[in-house]
Amino acid sequence: MKDLNRFTILYYQYLKRTGLFRFLVRNLINLSFIIFFVVAVVYIVEKYIISTKEVFIHIVDNVSGIYVYLLFGLSETFLGLIPPDLFIVWAEPQAAEMGISPWWIVLLLSVMSYLGGLLAFFIGRFLNKIPSVNTWLLTKHQNLVINLQKWGGIFIVFAALLPLPYSVATLLAGLTSYPLRWLLFLGIFRIARFFIYAIFLFYFF
Repeated sequence: MKDLNRFTILYYQYLKRTGLFRFLVRNLINLSFIIFFVVAVVYIVEKYIISTKEVFIHIVDNVSGIYVYLLFGLSETFLGLIPPDLFIVWAEPQAAEMGISPWWIVLLLSVMSYLGGLLAFFIGRFLNKIPSVNTWLLTKHQNLVINLQKWGGIFIVFAALLPLPYSVATLLAGLTSYPLRWLLFLGIFRIARFFIYAIFLFYFF
């Protein structure tokens, strides 16, 4: 028990010394700004332009769900350029159109994101065999690579939950030979993220 406590204290000191908590606070502040910005934009659009609900209903009525899922899958596998929260908002009118609970679509989106992260991981493993591409990616995302090497699984969890590029994090995990079994387990936090954000978007936003 004493050894465990000593290890916990040492590990805490290591995380503090390497800047994990500063990194977490900085990203939570970024998340707060993002939420504030989104709420402000939606309020202005709702008040002066058009109901956002009407926008998503229009998308549901005029764009096949297959294309939306395809776009989401590509985004969650390659770079994650489109905020997944937009797809969560889309889930509600889409579910109404299909006559099902929106939580089923949230579940589908979360699993697709989880699998997209795994696909990015295997792409990273493949690119690891191409020295020029491997070097370019590691240089381009040097800060993320350093964080992954310092904090390992904790960084994967943060990437899964916070507005960080999750697919890029898993791609780099593949490039740096991060253990697959840990990624399979920690990726569950990505699924949890969708439900946490959906609760906020459905009931408070």
